[in-house]
Amino acid sequence: MPPEAKNLSLLKALAAIAWADGHLSNEELNYLKHLALKFNLSDKAWVKLEPYLDDPVSLGEGETLIKDFLSKINTPKEKKELLDYLEEMINADQQVTPEELEFLKKFSQIIRDTSALGIIQGKLKGLFGKTLFKPAAGRDNELSEYTHNKLLYKLRRRLAEAKLESELPLERLNYLTLFGGLMGRVAYADGHISAEELQKIRAQLNQPGQFTPSELDILTTVIEDQTLKGLDHFRLTSEFFKVSDRQQRLMLLDCLFGLAAADRQLSYQEIEDIRSIAYGLGLSHKDFIEAKLKYLHRADSA
Repeated sequence: MPPEAKNLSLLKALAAIAWADGHLSNEELNYLKHLALKFNLSDKAWVKLEPYLDDPVSLGEGETLIKDFLSKINTPKEKKELLDYLEEMINADQQVTPEELEFLKKFSQIIRDTSALGIIQGKLKGLFGKTLFKPAAGRDNELSEYTHNKLLYKLRRRLAEAKLESELPLERLNYLTLFGGLMGRVAYADGHISAEELQKIRAQLNQPGQFTPSELDILTTVIEDQTLKGLDHFRLTSEFFKVSDRQQRLMLLDCLFGLAAADRQLSYQEIEDIRSIAYGLGLSHKDFIEAKLKYLHRADSA
């Protein structure tokens, strides 16, 4: 097996263990990045690893990733390297919890004392969940939220980290993050998001009584960051369709043309992105043309 495939498998397994408490600390993240550099991980392999650094790993997936790596090693040297890397990562933040110590002790004993892969996997069954993995209250809901609206998931985590809590109902936050995410898609049509485009997105979301300046700063940053990383725009459109009525969809369409016109012109890609969103929202070709003409009439008047 190529060394890079084994190294990538190791990094995924370590990431799963790091996420077991529902949080990947900066120290853990930096350690994993350090290993990626040490292994001279290629860009192609890094793209495969990045999702495991960016988002939580569930219990089931974590156990699968650990078993996958164990299937790729068999020598005492490889086992020792795994345990060394694991111990270094757990100690990265210099705050080793009792759960981490228990997991490391039992995991190390199983790996060192057992040779057959099948027996190792049998002994490991449930260990991850019994010791290290701590499903927080509502974790299943959070993961479901992540699947349906990554922007909302990221926003709530960033607000929690900043010790802020929006007073808006969750349904409203969901709507606004989807709205802002679709604006981000159009802003990014040319491969970057300008400061003027970000300001327009911020202004659109800055309705009275919705966000404090700090909350709005975080929301705008989340939209920019996640748009640049690559969002599932089909899902964004689909989810916005579920939570909006026809008037809200037409309002979004109008905002998208206004955003695209931030530089006083409409590019081909911007028009095609808006068209794709409009059709994905069940709006007609007539709706799309009328919104476009409305923008052109405003531009001519200006």
